[in-house]
Amino acid sequence: MYEGGDIQAIGGDPEAFLAIEAMPGYQMGAGYSGEYVVPSTNRATHGYDPRRREMLASLLLYGSNVPHGTLAGARLVDIAPTMAGWLGLPMPNVDGRPLQVTPTP
Repeated sequence: MYEGGDIQAIGGDPEAFLAIEAMPGYQMGAGYSGEYVVPSTNRATHGYDPRRREMLASLLLYGSNVPHGTLAGARLVDIAPTMAGWLGLPMPNVDGRPLQVTPTP
């Protein structure tokens, strides 16, 4: 369970006052099927602390305007501004930021 300050510290909604996270191997779901705690049936879902290493995902991009290298710390909200920058398109007033590519030797 996370309270307001904890939520905001990890980049969550500053107006949230409470958040809960499922135990590893379990998930939150809609509806009630007779039991409150049942094993997860999905391979991926939302609702986990983004600092958990096992929650990090890979992002692979390929194209003529995509520089060769590494994008460290990419967040979902950073993808569109990054791609817009590579295409020379403006993308003001978004939550994300264009990521800088670290060249791979």
